[in-house]
Amino acid sequence: MEIAMDDNTQTVDARHQEMYGCSESDIKEMMEEQSFGNPLMLAISILSDAQHIIKMKPNESRQFINRAKYVLSKQMQKGRQ
Repeated sequence: MEIAMDDNTQTVDARHQEMYGCSESDIKEMMEEQSFGNPLMLAISILSDAQHIIKMKPNESRQFINRAKYVLSKQMQKGRQ
């Protein structure tokens, strides 16, 4: 599957790699891991990571924030079902 973006074509995986710093399946695996117990705790942990590196690595920090937003949006969707 490909998505057209500003005259450039990127695969969905490449887009996710740019947005999140990992694949969507990597985030889903993190959400399913029992080490956090609750996906909301995962989102808090990801935001803490972003906060820690925000000055040194702003792009990586942005990716951490996007990961947390992904986790939160999936949890919100579950709550609506």
